[in-house]
Amino acid sequence: MSKPVNNIRKNTITKPKSQRKSSGLARSMASSVRVVLDGTFLSKNKISEWMLFVVFLAFLGLIYIGNNHLAEKKIRETDKINNQIKELKFDYMFRKSQLTEVTRQSFVGKQLEATGIKSSINPPEKIFLTPPNKPQP
Repeated sequence: MSKPVNNIRKNTITKPKSQRKSSGLARSMASSVRVVLDGTFLSKNKISEWMLFVVFLAFLGLIYIGNNHLAEKKIRETDKINNQIKELKFDYMFRKSQLTEVTRQSFVGKQLEATGIKSSINPPEKIFLTPPNKPQP
């Protein structure tokens, strides 16, 4: 006869997530960040290892500042050009209305009355021409 087997696990305790060990990469990243934030990397003899990283961050910061300055300069130029376009549109509309007013028949008639030229009272007539008879060959 075989013995009965108990398949129930005894006292299986799992650790909470906060107590579990983290992976090697996460641990190294956390320790690196902690070293930088504490400022202890400056007191160690490994400052030469960190200098390249600090110079790289400074370079990225300069690029970021320069890019921001360039973008703001372009925005100012765009606003300036848009204002010029608005002014030119208003100038165009003003001059077009002036031209329309000056070229009206009534305005031209008043200007020409001083010279003695008057506008015609009779409407224009259409002139019809008949072609001459062609000789027969």
